Amino acid sequence: PAAQQALLDAAKALAIQSGLTFQLFDFATGQVVTRTVAQVINNLAQRGIPLLVGALERALAVVEFAINADGTFHRAAPVRMVFDPTFLASATKEEVAAVLAHEAWHVEQLFNGINDDFTNYPRVVDIEYEAFVVGATVWDAVRGTQSDPTLDAGSAAVAQGEARAKELLVTDFGYPT
Repeated sequence: PAAQQALLDAAKALAIQSGLTFQLFDFATGQVVTRTVAQVINNLAQRGIPLLVGALERALAVVEFAINADGTFHRAAPVRMVFDPTFLASATKEEVAAVLAHEAWHVEQLFNGINDDFTNYPRVVDIEYEAFVVGATVWDAVRGTQSDPTLDAGSAAVAQGEARAKELLVTDFGYPT
């Protein structure tokens, strides 16, 4: 629907125009790197990733993709980002921007091969921690006086440092180790 697309477009514009940066440890280079939220969001369009709306269970949004028989990301198959309509029905553009940034980082991880073992998921907490950092960066900067239980909890977890945040991703968010 038009209202949902307008909300997604407004959130995308907010995230791109925010001028926000974040830092993460790059396992490929062995050092901390700085990225901009705009780069991550703009990469969605460059890669042809559509932002769609569809019913989801227990998720605000997800990145849908195909995997090969060996458990690696199937790069030739379509990738899409899907937002739950129930979430969008009550969300603000700031909330959607934070979720968009989180999921957009997962797309970066896919294309950079960071989580290229979908058979064993050996680094799921590392993978989610990175996405939570990106989402929290946006949420902390744009939320103003808004409160959202899920986004607030993610932001609070990230604020406690990497080790504690990863513990909370397991205990409070239910991610497998």
